[in-house]
Amino acid sequence: STTIRFDRKPQQPRVTLLNAARVQGLAARTRAYLAGRGFSGAKIGDAPAVRRQSAIVYASPDSARAERLAAQFGFALERTESAKAGVVILLGRDAARDAPLRPKA
Repeated sequence: STTIRFDRKPQQPRVTLLNAARVQGLAARTRAYLAGRGFSGAKIGDAPAVRRQSAIVYASPDSARAERLAAQFGFALERTESAKAGVVILLGRDAARDAPLRPKA
């Protein structure tokens, strides 16, 4: 008899997309865009305040993931000393003008 033991792979920090532009569907379209580039499982929601410029907010342990995401969009990186793992992308009004994130006609 052979016993097979599976080790759980540590779960990568989540990506959260928050619509800070108040443009309907922006976070959902961005999630689909990222899923096509290997960033699946992103959560979406609305940011508490409107922003003109988008930003990627991350804690130090998530810097590599944040930099990979910044390369997809060119958004500014904002490091925080939060103990909470994960990366939050605040989608500002500039993101609503990005061609890949606009609604398809």
